[in-house]
Amino acid sequence: MISRKLSFVIMTILIAISLMFGGVEKQTTNASTLTSASKYTLSINGKKVNANVQVIKGRSYVPLRAITNKLGYTISYSLVDELDLYQYYEIDGASKRVTIWGNKNRGYSIIKRIGKEYSPDDIQIYDAKIKCVSETDLCELIKDIYEGPFVKNNTLYVPIRYMADAFSLNLKISNNIIHITK
Repeated sequence: MISRKLSFVIMTILIAISLMFGGVEKQTTNASTLTSASKYTLSINGKKVNANVQVIKGRSYVPLRAITNKLGYTISYSLVDELDLYQYYEIDGASKRVTIWGNKNRGYSIIKRIGKEYSPDDIQIYDAKIKCVSETDLCELIKDIYEGPFVKNNTLYVPIRYMADAFSLNLKISNNIIHITK
């Protein structure tokens, strides 16, 4: 009997929270700020990459897998449950390692790792800004200033400039072509 009452109370709390923060789950991209993908081409080390480039508020985004595969990097992916489900991507490239983690509610962060283990010397390339209800874990993404990765059609799109910084790649954009070289 107690477990039924406890289950009911927990479900009621979860429903109340979802009603309070219902707007948080909306996609962080706005269709009115999206530039036609066919307008831009991605080139990695001089070779054209078949990738759907998105431009939002003047910032170019590309599918994570498109750039990592062409650069020969490997990706591991996992879901981590810490009060919410977080997507965790670890990208290994040559002697470089980058971690991307987050979700659509709290945004995504990009971290350039110094070694295999986490270190205080790791470099925060991008950190999503959130606002939280005082003394709680109820937080939401500040969408007006968000410039980080986003998920569209089950694909993680990453800001190309941040990824170039994270992997120390050369980046040049000219004539609607995004050039990336090692």
